Amino acid sequence: MAEKLEYLDAAFDDMRPGGIAWVTTWAVVYQGLFAYQLTEAVRGTENWMTSRPASIVGAVECEISFVLTVALPFRPMTARRQFHEEISPGLKSRARRLARGERLLLAAKGDVDFMRSWISHVAYIGMSLVGGAIVWGIEGRDGWKHALISAGGGIALGIVNIWSTPIKALKHHAVYTGKYGEIGEPAVVGALDIQWGVAPGPAGVTAWLLF
Repeated sequence: MAEKLEYLDAAFDDMRPGGIAWVTTWAVVYQGLFAYQLTEAVRGTENWMTSRPASIVGAVECEISFVLTVALPFRPMTARRQFHEEISPGLKSRARRLARGERLLLAAKGDVDFMRSWISHVAYIGMSLVGGAIVWGIEGRDGWKHALISAGGGIALGIVNIWSTPIKALKHHAVYTGKYGEIGEPAVVGALDIQWGVAPGPAGVTAWLLF
């Protein structure tokens, strides 16, 4: 138990900086792009690359992405704090802390898997395509360039976001389960050498058991 707790503690320490950096970086990127595109929309900038409708759509997409980035749980960043939340001392409490740590490690892996899954790809691509369609619908036939740039830029940004997700949680989960078995399964205990017997004792008969 002590060895497992030590590994989990070190694993969460190792994950945390990358998790913080990823969430912080993308929060800043999305808010920066939101501010830029909102400014362009207010100014009514029109050129071959962008237009007011495209800027408004882009600003909305960035704000949605920002909210999802900071609102959804990302356990590679938060697992260390949750792992060290107060538990009263004692053997049973250590067992509860171990169970909590294993759940957090599994959840951290799940968060990374979700971010890199086809669902995330479909969500970003779908949002970008819908945004491009809105731009084209507002601007009409001549707005296809703005629609294409809007959709392509959103898709590219989303793909970079997905594949920049830190993956240390995957490595630590693989190492932990490879060493201790799948999380949630009982540990395999080797056969015990058990000896027992009965002998005379002060009260008449004494049974003994050695293992």
